[in-house]
Parts: sequence; structure tokens; C-alpha cells
Amino acid sequence: MKNLENKTKEQLLIELGKLNAKIVELEKSKIEKKRIEEECAKTRERLELAMNAGEHGFWDWNLDTNDIYFSPGYYTMLGYEPGELPMRLETWVDLMHPDDKKTIVPEVENYVKNAQTYEVEFRLKTKDGNWRWISGKGKSFEKDKDGVSHRAVGVHVDITERNQAEEELKRHRDHLEDLVKERTREVEEKNRKLSEQMKVFVGRELTIRDLQNRIKALGGK
Repeated sequence: MKNLENKTKEQLLIELGKLNAKIVELEKSKIEKKRIEEECAKTRERLELAMNAGEHGFWDWNLDTNDIYFSPGYYTMLGYEPGELPMRLETWVDLMHPDDKKTIVPEVENYVKNAQTYEVEFRLKTKDGNWRWISGKGKSFEKDKDGVSHRAVGVHVDITERNQAEEELKRHRDHLEDLVKERTREVEEKNRKLSEQMKVFVGRELTIRDLQNRIKALGGK
């Protein structure tokens, strides 16, 4: 009986040791998880500071839960207060210009689904009802063994002024090309008229010479 009791105590001590080891491992896991979360928070904060300094917007999409985080710059570049619109995929879709929405939304969703880096341009509606051209860049992360991504992050850059400058440059270039074409037509027309005048002049010159030759011929007779 005493040996059985000692054996039971020994087993209990072993089980207790295993339980303590699991508790320690769990605590280590919690500490590691907290450390990772803190590092992610610091990284996100640094990234937001960099994005806001450059007037860029940052987004972070959890593909498992479909939760999305929008940085303050994401809102302010469109005239909204940070957090004024809900942080969800529908917000991005609803703000997009109808003409762009037809192609851009499925295109981006396909890039994210296939874990591909992408860069697209589209228009988003501002709070005052205007449209801003946005360059959207994104990349998928946290792929599993099957190559499926569980997270995607990206940035929005306002390129409205750049596009306007390019459009103005194009209009100026087209105007210059039109002026050159018009000037070329004017020169060609002047050359054509000059050529016709030269033909008339040469014809008259030949006629005068012919008369002179005939007069000389008659005088000789």
C-alpha cells in the first residue's frame, strides 16, 4: 500500500511538472505574442508618420477576417477627418469613380487573391464632391504553405497634380504640333503659288524670246 501511495505521489509530481512546463511555455508564448504585437504597433506608427509626412495613405487588410485599417492620411487626402468613414473594403469601393470601379476593384481583388504585387491608378471622391487621382500600390504577406496570403498592405498616393501637369503638358504639346502643321500648310501653299507664278513668268519669257527671234528673222529677209 505504501509503495502504491509513493508511486501515485510520484506520478502526480510528474504530471505537475508537465503542467508547470506547459504553463511556462504558454507564458513565454504570450510574452512573445505581446512583443510581436508591440513591434507591429511601433512599425505601423513609424510607417504612418512617414506616410503622413508625405501626404500618403496607408492601409492594412486582414484577409482572414476582412478587417481593414486606414491610416489618418488615408482620410485627410480626401478631405475627411481620420476615422470619419468606416474601416472596411466597401468604403474604398464606394468612394471610387464608377468608370474605374468596373475594372479596378476586380483587378485588385485578383492581385490580392494570387498574392501578387500591384500598382494601379484610379479616382476617389473627396468629401466636397471632387475627384482625386490616386496611385494605389499593394503587396500580400503572411503566406501559408499553400501560398495563400492572410494579410495585404499598401499605400495611396495622391497624383492629381501630377496628372494635371501631364495633361497640361500634353495640351501644350498638341497645340505646338497644330501650330507646326498649320505653318507647314502655309509654307506649302506659298511654295505652290510661287511655283505657279514661276511657270507663268517662264512662259512669258519664252514668248518674248520667240517674238524677238521672229522679228530678227523677218529683218534678215
